[in-house]
Amino acid sequence: MEVREQVQKLSEIDTINLLRSNYHKTALGKSNGTTSPTKDFLKWLNDNPEIKSKIRIVLDYGCGKGRDENTLKEEFPFYIGYDPHKDFGYNSSKQILRDSFDLIVCNYVLNVIVKIDRETVIQTLLKFLRDESIVLIGVRQDKYEAKDNWIRFQDGYITTRPTFQHFFTKKEIFDIFSNYAQITPLNSKGAYILTSKKSLEK
Repeated sequence: MEVREQVQKLSEIDTINLLRSNYHKTALGKSNGTTSPTKDFLKWLNDNPEIKSKIRIVLDYGCGKGRDENTLKEEFPFYIGYDPHKDFGYNSSKQILRDSFDLIVCNYVLNVIVKIDRETVIQTLLKFLRDESIVLIGVRQDKYEAKDNWIRFQDGYITTRPTFQHFFTKKEIFDIFSNYAQITPLNSKGAYILTSKKSLEK
């Protein structure tokens, strides 16, 4: 059965649950190399050694198959990978999210989950910002175009796999986080550094 035909027979909540069951399909492995947000962030840190010296414990939120794991382990003393998909073999318990970390890396997570789940992750990131963590996010930008055979759903698209894809505008990122964080666009590829405004006021 083709995805379009399958989705047409589902209610909205059943479609959301179908997409949730396929979130893990968007994860890329270590063989794909370090993500561009992480590479560019490390270059940025080299120009900001006073910030780098304060980062010891890193949480890789939605780490998938650990694409950034080796690179982050080389740079920082303590690395923790978190992904709710248990088969990836990383910490899958939300209990870990109650802890404090110096750096949160959240690359290509927000763009592959539906709005209701995205809002939950955003609230978690805001919690970390209140704890004065640095947050690195990488998202797919609106300069990318949906393929002709993708299906419009909520504020994004259902792909042929079927997975979900939302394309972010720069304005959307600023609308979400600017009240809580200093936002530094890191590159032209959808990477942003979020720094707690509370920590900047000290």
